[in-house]
Amino acid sequence: MSAAEEITLTVGGRRYRGWSELRVTRGIDRCVGDFDIAVMGRWAPQDLPWQILPFMPTTLMVGPDVLVTGYVDTVAPAFGPDQHAVRVTGRSKTEDLVDCTPDIAGGQYAGYPFEAICRAIAAMFGIGVVVETTLAGSVVADATIERGETAFRFLERLGRMAGVLLTDNAAGELVLTTAGSAQASGRIAQGENILHAQATISGAKRFSEYVVKAQHGLCGGVTSVLTQQEATARDSLVPRFRPKVVLGETQMTQAQLQARVNWMCRYSAGQATKATVAVQGWRQPDGSLWTANQIVPVSSTLLGVDQDLLVAQVEFSLTAQAGSTTTMTLGPVEGYAPDPGQVRLYKTRGRKGHGRGSGVNWAGAGVIP
Repeated sequence: MSAAEEITLTVGGRRYRGWSELRVTRGIDRCVGDFDIAVMGRWAPQDLPWQILPFMPTTLMVGPDVLVTGYVDTVAPAFGPDQHAVRVTGRSKTEDLVDCTPDIAGGQYAGYPFEAICRAIAAMFGIGVVVETTLAGSVVADATIERGETAFRFLERLGRMAGVLLTDNAAGELVLTTAGSAQASGRIAQGENILHAQATISGAKRFSEYVVKAQHGLCGGVTSVLTQQEATARDSLVPRFRPKVVLGETQMTQAQLQARVNWMCRYSAGQATKATVAVQGWRQPDGSLWTANQIVPVSSTLLGVDQDLLVAQVEFSLTAQAGSTTTMTLGPVEGYAPDPGQVRLYKTRGRKGHGRGSGVNWAGAGVIP
């Protein structure tokens, strides 16, 4: 491996090189990047006592580029007569948001912008916040952290209502963003750089018609759902009658109902089609690393796709057999928009009818009338 691609793990001010195995995973639908790194054989230039312990701050780099900034989680040394091995795993600094349940007096941040709430919670753990969307400025009317709720679950719940995704970056900061916020410099194409690929196209969770109804109130001491308003969206690519009706957990305006049902339809179509593609190396043609949350052109006749897709997850790996590779999870951007609200299933009476259209649409386009 060239010096430009050399892997360096810095822990406690000491740099460790010579790693023979690596896995780093980052994703738009996860708040924490993680790594698993190992070396076997003699340590160059000499065998040194390992001074890596859990909780130690660490930075993982490939050449000049940072992959993960965070903490060591586990260290697993082993040795025998002729060789020794060390495996280290760790996660981004945002791991504390995912693991910890802060005890906040009153537990309430109502009336504050979502961005300000994120900064207040993240500051408890020494984590910076990067804002990539104006939606993060939305004021949260009700923001009470529940007993036993982790910091991330609390913020993620509020983020859904604001239409904001919570992820991390290479510096270990909390990033407030939306799906597809950047454009990749490279492309992914069969016959050019795809080593292997597979796709999943499913209709199990797609419906021909989506209906969201507003909850009106209670009646006579027995819970009774009254529906004064409803909104509908149709997926024209579902060829038979498959209705899905849900109820909003809170009062909704007509505009909120329509936004909710439109999201359901697009999200279901987007989640139904995914591809996993592996390419050689870790870098795009311009020298930058492949990155989650980028839009990339994808062309493959065998997968049946020739369009822009979202890089939902990226995994860098190094093995003796395959060398350095990047495996990306790809899908329509609609499948990664945050859920704008909670609903519960509403059982409906059976109806006769049928849907319209047929075929596969990777983009999920045209499903909203």
